[in-house]
Amino acid sequence: MNSLKGILSLRKNSKGNALIPIIVVIVATPLLTYVMFEFVMMPRMKKMLAEPSHGEHAAGAHAEGDHGDKKGGGHGGHGAATPKTFERITANLAGEHRTRFIIVDFSLYGSHDHFETIIDENKAKIQHAAISYLSSVSLKEINDNRQAMHDKMSKELKRQLNQQPGIDGAIDELYFTAFNIQ
Repeated sequence: MNSLKGILSLRKNSKGNALIPIIVVIVATPLLTYVMFEFVMMPRMKKMLAEPSHGEHAAGAHAEGDHGDKKGGGHGGHGAATPKTFERITANLAGEHRTRFIIVDFSLYGSHDHFETIIDENKAKIQHAAISYLSSVSLKEINDNRQAMHDKMSKELKRQLNQQPGIDGAIDELYFTAFNIQ
């Protein structure tokens, strides 16, 4: 008991301020955060942004490259335009008593000067042509060689879309971004 009284008396006699540790924590935490961000994180981020990765380099070269002039006096490379995306295009597959269906998403790319306008104005035609084409494909064809069929379907759908009046060959590339069969 005497030792407890001794500790309490020492504490009463101390002249220190109990707020000093709290003030140090409140000041030190933001200061350390700033120093870490400024001198550690920012240099690392700048270095990562300054060095293009292989994918960025290839994408930049692809967008800048001249892949031939398309109808309508295009910009050169087929990466010049913003892609136009079509989502959840659903169609019954041919055969199988038409009980199986396919759901796809795809993106269209083109270098035509008015590519986005052409696609927007012909959206219904594109959806109709996509559904018509997908309805002509059977599950057996897709399952025989799935990757080859994706490539074939992409090329064939692009060809059919480019033949639509109003589109007239403005689509340079078509990529499936989702491909589901149920």
